[in-house]
Amino acid sequence: MKKVILLLIVAIYCMACNSPKVLVTDDLVSVKLPDASKKLSSADRARLKDKSQFVNNRLVRIIQELGPGSSDVYLANRVYIKINVVKVNVKSNYLAELKRSDDVKFRKDAGYKSTIKTVKGNHLLIYRHLEKNIAEYSLFTFAKVTGLSCVLIFDIADEDQAKMYLETILNSIKFKQQV
Repeated sequence: MKKVILLLIVAIYCMACNSPKVLVTDDLVSVKLPDASKKLSSADRARLKDKSQFVNNRLVRIIQELGPGSSDVYLANRVYIKINVVKVNVKSNYLAELKRSDDVKFRKDAGYKSTIKTVKGNHLLIYRHLEKNIAEYSLFTFAKVTGLSCVLIFDIADEDQAKMYLETILNSIKFKQQV
């Protein structure tokens, strides 16, 4: 009986440790990131630029896009996560049109895959790119005039972890009421 109780306590503790606790919030949308997420400072981002540790410097490109004052790059174990919230004005079929266009553009790229799915009422366009040993998940969604993009970059050896993080993000997106 003591073993069962101990196992139950360990199981509850493990679930609590793996639950997403980092919340990225904006006036328009909120997203939960994995518990292991740590916001990268400007100094952290500068060190990454110096190391140029990723193939074709994809991570460096993403960091440079943010500019010096941005604070929306996170590191969760060995998975880099970039969150961006923007005001948009798009048609209701925008995700389908974007997918169709990118599917044509990347049709010869064996490491490219895209899908549109609905999670908790949010329509999401999800891409997967693989180049050498570096993989990337990108997702796009919007509600009325708010757009959310998220990019996860990781070594292919960490793909299982990245998939779990992606699911955490997909299931946590909450757009706030918009007029």
